[in-house]
Amino acid sequence: MATLQCQNSRAKHALIVLSLVLLVATAAACGGGNESGRNDEAVEALGLPDLSGQRVDVSALAPDPAGEAAPSPEAAIEQFLRAEIDGDFATSFGLLAAEERLDVPTLADWIDAHVDFPQYTGFELTEMSDGESDRAEETGGRVATGTATLVPTLDEFNGLFPASGELRVLVVPEDEGWRVAYNETILDPDYPSTDGAEAVARRWLEAASACEDTSDLEYEFGLLGVTGFGDKLCAAEGDLSLGKLTSLGDHPIPTPVVASVSAQSLDWAKYYRIESPVEFDLVLAPLGDNWIVLAALLPAQ
Repeated sequence: MATLQCQNSRAKHALIVLSLVLLVATAAACGGGNESGRNDEAVEALGLPDLSGQRVDVSALAPDPAGEAAPSPEAAIEQFLRAEIDGDFATSFGLLAAEERLDVPTLADWIDAHVDFPQYTGFELTEMSDGESDRAEETGGRVATGTATLVPTLDEFNGLFPASGELRVLVVPEDEGWRVAYNETILDPDYPSTDGAEAVARRWLEAASACEDTSDLEYEFGLLGVTGFGDKLCAAEGDLSLGKLTSLGDHPIPTPVVASVSAQSLDWAKYYRIESPVEFDLVLAPLGDNWIVLAALLPAQ
């Protein structure tokens, strides 16, 4: 479910100006004012600017207007996602439904909100259907379903965005046309086959055992969990023994991963029990069309 978190900097500026006006008015009401009703001594003592004769521009508080609604549900989702792919955020903002624009009332807010969004690179619409959510039923909205491709990323702020997945977006009738209810977006990710996970794990273990650099196989921001297992492998003797691949959701102590890259890692991350020559659990994550080594954890008991 997509969520929008934004701040309206222009609204904050306007509130600061309004607060200054109220302070000046309070100072004037304290008495000792001049013919205009201002208390210049109070204004000077408070270090406030002289706003006499000036008007506050309350238009800064107004939201940006919406664009023209799309003529059909299909046109709404195709125009919206084409704009997102092209980085044309003014067009995608203009197609947002009224409820979404309460969260992002200005284009600047919408652009700022993209720090939390996936970056789409393609979309192919496959189906339009009736929505099952309360909002879909209340509005008579339609759900656009299709295959989306994205820039795959993994970080501590947004967790994992896959390279592709099934995208479902609600479009609702508004303004004699159709608009996108982006808050109702659902992405079902496609992950690479786990067949590739074993190959990456073995390459990492062999490189660590040979005291070689393993960073090109790892999470770009550094391995999570317990440090030092790579060094122990470098100094250890014995054959490598790899256990079965298990979901991180079954690990008794997944906290180092969950706390760093989201609770959803319990679904997409996997781990191998390394049984020898050093015992620990090696956690892997799908990224793009392959796997990376994400963490090393104390062995599950």
